[in-house]
Amino acid sequence: MGFERFNKGKARDAPFPDESDRKFYEVARFCQAPLVTGNSQHFPKDETVLTVAEFVDRYL
Repeated sequence: MGFERFNKGKARDAPFPDESDRKFYEVARFCQAPLVTGNSQHFPKDETVLTVAEFVDRYL
């Protein structure tokens, strides 16, 4: 709520299987941060949505 005005495009147009996940995606995009999740299928296909293993491989 509120961040959607800064995050135009992808998140607002993408379908979410669980709408309660949308806020996490929008905040991560707004902050230009990776979104680390165990449920990547709940988010749009995006290179910033990572599993824990992908995050560890990429950043640690």
